[in-house]
Amino acid sequence: MSAPQPLFQLGDDDFPPLRTLHATNLPAQPSPLIGRERELEETIGLLSDRTRLLTLTGAGGSGKTRLALQLAAEVADDFPDGAFWVPLAAVSEAELVLPTVAGTIGAKDGLAQHVDAKRMLLLLDNFEQVMGAARELGDLLRRCSNLKLLITSRAALRLSGEWEFQVEPLAEPDAVSLFTERARAIDARVEPDESVAEICRRLDGLPLAIELAAARVRILAPKELLTRLEQRLPLLTGGPRDAPERQRTLRATIEWSYDLLDPDEQRLFTDLSVFAESFDLQAAEAVCDASLDLVERLVERSLLRRWASGRLGMLETIREFGLEQLESSGERDAIARAHFDYFMSLAKHAELTGENTPTWLGRLDADRENLRAAIRWALDEREPVLALRLAGTLGRYWVIRAHEEGYGWLTESLEAAPDAPADVRAAALMWAGSTIFLTGDYERRAALSEEALELYRQLGDKQTSPTCSTASRRRRCSWATTKGPGRSQIRASPSSARSETERARSTHCRKSRGMSGVEETGHAELP
Repeated sequence: MSAPQPLFQLGDDDFPPLRTLHATNLPAQPSPLIGRERELEETIGLLSDRTRLLTLTGAGGSGKTRLALQLAAEVADDFPDGAFWVPLAAVSEAELVLPTVAGTIGAKDGLAQHVDAKRMLLLLDNFEQVMGAARELGDLLRRCSNLKLLITSRAALRLSGEWEFQVEPLAEPDAVSLFTERARAIDARVEPDESVAEICRRLDGLPLAIELAAARVRILAPKELLTRLEQRLPLLTGGPRDAPERQRTLRATIEWSYDLLDPDEQRLFTDLSVFAESFDLQAAEAVCDASLDLVERLVERSLLRRWASGRLGMLETIREFGLEQLESSGERDAIARAHFDYFMSLAKHAELTGENTPTWLGRLDADRENLRAAIRWALDEREPVLALRLAGTLGRYWVIRAHEEGYGWLTESLEAAPDAPADVRAAALMWAGSTIFLTGDYERRAALSEEALELYRQLGDKQTSPTCSTASRRRRCSWATTKGPGRSQIRASPSSARSETERARSTHCRKSRGMSGVEETGHAELP
């Protein structure tokens, strides 16, 4: 309920007294709650059932307080002795929590004695910085049999009987509606177009981030705003003056959570920001020396998320803050190199030619963003040979999954590393030829294969490419080149190459038919 509502009674009979919200201090909200129908239904059900301690957890800016206030207003009639909001953002000492609660509800003779058997709901908002008071809340619940507690926190209290409810970011339609409504309060011409939808996606659906972004339409149209979201944190400032200081900028909201971590948790949070999109526990252990306990604590504090796939990751807005901390820590280069080494090892061990192909394709698919980030890091840090090694090691993956993208990485790395070892360049050239072949550019494929073959001749055919044996190299290159007097000559015409393409694709499709997760692209004879 965002404002007092008029009530009407019809008829000539006597009516019972109206049930009101007089035993409450719940604030009227300046605007209706957008979305959250499912969350409200589920949490109302929980509070109406036997749940006596319900904790809404989630990342900073995810809308926990707004949802909790709406929930408390919806169930207030079930608590004849009152539903009270106790804001704790300004309370930093755990021993002050119960006195603050007592002062809010007017308890003068001791909190437990005052509540006693009353049917009462207490909403304790922003509990994360006073976790030391959790045990006292457990004792209060045991002494007051009809009391129920609704908590908002970035971490669960870990008390017996606690029910934790994760507040997720808004679904895209609700996020777009929120941005549009807030923006139209400033500029009525704003329309919920694709630019608005993309803004909401870039902001992870976080209500606070969306409201801060919408406030920028005073000077930036949504399309202009979108172009400035490459770096989110500097842009998302200028929240309402009556909002808490930590909610006036997105950086302050995230920093609030970060400051509550102990040094080991801060270090791991910062290091984990090196991962792009998502990662598994094994990668976190290898790259960041993570322990299961520390990872779990970051998940509990809503700075790390466990996706439905079982993998871990950060919201991009939170990761951006983590990357800032990593840069300032002086550890960025070491962590980025460990990240590269891990994914280089993963690529080397990938088995993409046998019965384990579907499993390995799935693993590489899940880490494609990390593989991209590793190659990009090597290129940006002037380590082009490393980039070329990784791009070449992934050659078969590019052929099966993403030949155009693979060709792009391979050619960029080849151009950046003209002096790379001959075997590394030869393998990369071979895979570049294989990927461009699948686009129909047969002349370019032949030229790349010719250059690769020449490098292998220079090596005296004494080395084996990490991607193929000597015999298979000859088999793959023979269609494209033939020995002439003194040099190799290109002999493949577009028509013959096209026939080769169809034959190879047919071979690959016969081999991969029935293999879950393997796309019917590429072919068996190419690297």
